[in-house]
Amino acid sequence: MDFCKDNMRKIQHKVRESIRYTKLLNLEKRRPRQYRGIAGAVRRPMVAAALRNFSTEEGLQAARQVLVGAVWTKARAYARKKLVESPICDYCKEETEDEEHIFWRCKAWDLARHPWINLVAKAAAKVSHLRGKPIMEWPPCITQACIPPAWMEKANNAMAQGEEEKNLIEILLLQYVGILMMRKHHEIKQTWMQPNKSEVHLYPFYQLFGPLPCRLVPKATFRTLTPSQWKWSERFRLNLISWLNELQWIDAPGQATFLELAMDFEAFSRTPIPP
Repeated sequence: MDFCKDNMRKIQHKVRESIRYTKLLNLEKRRPRQYRGIAGAVRRPMVAAALRNFSTEEGLQAARQVLVGAVWTKARAYARKKLVESPICDYCKEETEDEEHIFWRCKAWDLARHPWINLVAKAAAKVSHLRGKPIMEWPPCITQACIPPAWMEKANNAMAQGEEEKNLIEILLLQYVGILMMRKHHEIKQTWMQPNKSEVHLYPFYQLFGPLPCRLVPKATFRTLTPSQWKWSERFRLNLISWLNELQWIDAPGQATFLELAMDFEAFSRTPIPP
């Protein structure tokens, strides 16, 4: 970065990319089980394209939760203050119920998984870095969070404009959401889903996509900015305000990464964050 020769827009771009790179590295370090393999850069347009395949809010919500690693699993409930007695899956009774188990191994969801298996195999065969590898040897950022790392593009530079990787990510996300929808609809039929308030620390099956939010503060108000203070488009400003007003909060400790917030905004507004 040359502070003497580069213009301000170019400097801002480099700073922003550097911050994003650092945040992604920290995300991978903090949550390697789900995000190992990102290596500091993701293919954001590919993720945005995959989200456009969902026309309902329910499907879009499930897709977002996959991407940000917020699918509620029994392993997570067990790890957090022992909300359940065991992390073993209640549906197959065979393994710990984490994202990998739900998406790839749980026999209870074979019906939702089966239509996509051949499509996944065909799409992966066209991606040079994944061709011939068992699915469980793929980077976890792909198999568990459906996040395509930027290095895949370089590894697959012989293919036409990354269409093969884009196709694979779209198929995977459709598969994952289909499984989550089947799982959710199955749970809705269960009478034990809704615990009595007198019962403490039951595993909240009805919170499949993460803890149910509750608004703790009234909608925010924002002061008007002059054109000299706001250098982006009016549409971006309105989208940003709408997104901020729709944010939901839970009464519990936690943290959100730059990637999670950026992806949530882009999914909400259906537009990329401007440079």
